[in-house]
Amino acid sequence: MQTIKILTTQNVIIEYIVANIADRILATLIDYLIFIAYIFGIFLIFNLIEISLSKDEFIIVYIILYLPILFYDLICEIFLNGQSIGKKVLKIKVVNIDGTEPRVSGYLMRWLLRMIETAGMGSIAFITII
Repeated sequence: MQTIKILTTQNVIIEYIVANIADRILATLIDYLIFIAYIFGIFLIFNLIEISLSKDEFIIVYIILYLPILFYDLICEIFLNGQSIGKKVLKIKVVNIDGTEPRVSGYLMRWLLRMIETAGMGSIAFITII
């Protein structure tokens, strides 16, 4: 297991175990299962209510319903102490290289870069982690 050692200002060494690629992928898959359940639930509700929407209305509703998925990682990491639900299950979290909790700007940067990563189908993260 790969670890990171941090020397504190009190000359105490704190050692963190770095999450391996399997844990990171599994956490992402758990988060994706949450997305699938959310989408399935929305479609189920729409079918039960039998809502009839015009094309323009459908696009607006679709965008509004997609927002929780779009902002899921950002909101979870900010409000769940650097963890999404998948990370919480696997007991891993986002920290700075010095072991401190990232600021909101750090979470925002991760979220913005995740948009680029999504376009790369995970290849950039996979190469970086290895």
